[in-house]
Amino acid sequence: MTKEDVTKRVEQLKTSRSQTLDRINAMMSIQFEDFNEDTEELMVSFPVEEWMLNPGDVMHGGLIATAFDIALGFHTLIVEREKTIVTTNLSLQYVKQVPLNSRLVVKSKVVRDGRSLVNLYAEGFVDDSDEIVATAVCTYMKLDNNKDSDRKMKV
Repeated sequence: MTKEDVTKRVEQLKTSRSQTLDRINAMMSIQFEDFNEDTEELMVSFPVEEWMLNPGDVMHGGLIATAFDIALGFHTLIVEREKTIVTTNLSLQYVKQVPLNSRLVVKSKVVRDGRSLVNLYAEGFVDDSDEIVATAVCTYMKLDNNKDSDRKMKV
């Protein structure tokens, strides 16, 4: 897979029918940053806006988890182009705060792509720093497209 292919696929995912403006995926404003063709690592970012803040004026932990889920879901849908997927497990470790007017950058890689499950690992950074603010491991299940696929996430 080339960087150009991934760039096009991310844009396709962002503009799919399930990404209407009043839903969380669109509200999070995912941005494509980079794709390493050798390691197949994907890097996307999320601008931190006022509505995303908790009472301590930093990005809400639930929205950090949402950003990771979106980023890792996009990565899975890039790898599993025509599959329907659902998150079965998402585990985060929060390390540092993510401030207003920064970008949460999520760098992810597929650890294992099995017959029915995809396992990924990701690290989050603020802007272009190399300090980790959170890490995640996530599993997505590939669903049978012939059973209830109209109710599942498919792009």
